[in-house]
Amino acid sequence: MVKIRKAYELGKFLGEQVLIRGWVSEIDESKRHMIIRDGTGYTRVVFDPDVYKGVPKVGRESIVLIEGIVLNVKDKNPLLNASSLKPLKFSVDYPPQELSEPENRHLYITNPKIIAINNIKNTVIKTIREYFDEKGYREIPFPTAITKIAPENPLTRFDIRFHDHLAYLTQSTKPYLEVAMKMYEKVWTLAHTYRKEKIISRKHLSEFTTIDIQEAFSDSEYMMNLLEDMFCVSVNTVVEENTQELETLERDISKLRVKPPLRKIGYEKARNIINRAYKTEKDKDLKMEWGRRFDSNEEDMLTAHYPFPFFVYGFPETSTPFYIKPDQENPKLSRFFGLYAHIAGNIATGGEVIDDYETIRERMIELRFPHEFWSWYADLRRSGYPENSTAGIGLERMLMYLTGSKNITDMVLFPRVYGQSPVP
Repeated sequence: MVKIRKAYELGKFLGEQVLIRGWVSEIDESKRHMIIRDGTGYTRVVFDPDVYKGVPKVGRESIVLIEGIVLNVKDKNPLLNASSLKPLKFSVDYPPQELSEPENRHLYITNPKIIAINNIKNTVIKTIREYFDEKGYREIPFPTAITKIAPENPLTRFDIRFHDHLAYLTQSTKPYLEVAMKMYEKVWTLAHTYRKEKIISRKHLSEFTTIDIQEAFSDSEYMMNLLEDMFCVSVNTVVEENTQELETLERDISKLRVKPPLRKIGYEKARNIINRAYKTEKDKDLKMEWGRRFDSNEEDMLTAHYPFPFFVYGFPETSTPFYIKPDQENPKLSRFFGLYAHIAGNIATGGEVIDDYETIRERMIELRFPHEFWSWYADLRRSGYPENSTAGIGLERMLMYLTGSKNITDMVLFPRVYGQSPVP
């Protein structure tokens, strides 16, 4: 009895009769050629003229069962010489005219490029999980919908009703990681986070995925080196394991050849690069003033200057999250850093966390944080709270760099962005 085989395993059956089952991804009637997609990959199917005459008419995304002989498995997709085709489900009126529009997203996700991006995403998540497991980090799950605290800008919280109580969607898991850090010293999480930012940009999502790290008894230099190593391991794993996907996306792999140490520059040097770039533009009066983070356009100027990913460190204290420790030698600066890369801009941030109760309490009073929401966070520092550092990677931004895609909405199957109704 001939068995159904998946695309990934056809290499074991060269010259043998097999059955394949999947969706019709492409049809070329003039060449009697189809590409069939299953959950593991693609199979090229060719028909002899006599066989093709008897094949029922099927459209793209129809489900078919095909029998044939495996001819070739050395190319990027296996090749099958078909002897029969049986339609299992017909596709009606596919595709709609504007397949990439938000309301057709549920159909657009079968686009080969979207599948390639999602395969790369799975590789990144698997690699990061294995990386942290090997280094003794504990993965901790955290709530996404019941926190009242705002680690970032309080004005960008999404408010919800949690039974009879006001709550917010999580902006960041970092405060919770600081709690879990006292359990295991080295912790991390993969989390969905939400920001109610009224920004329409190729780099912004309202819901996105972060990889957050917290480690006791570590400083910003240690965390920068850890992030650098994890990033390079992840990128190189994608280059090794996802060659077909990168081909599909037409990504220049030479741009992904990274290894430690990555370039590290100070904030002031980065600002000077940006201001020199401003002078070459039409509006020469534009200038980046000292004391703030780079905006999206300035990130592009900075990453255009360096061909490979790099770090910026020593940001002004006024531009960093409230929990980041000031620099001891120069209190106007901070122990904060960012990782930047071409196309994506800012991929990750991190730094040393304030470990002193009075300092964090004064910072929270200065920023007018509600005592009832934040007292527990300050109180952590009164019960054996160690020196520690943190980092957060934006998964979708990292995928932009890996895939070469200029639009972050292609990095998720169902993007949630400002100005669009969340459909489907």
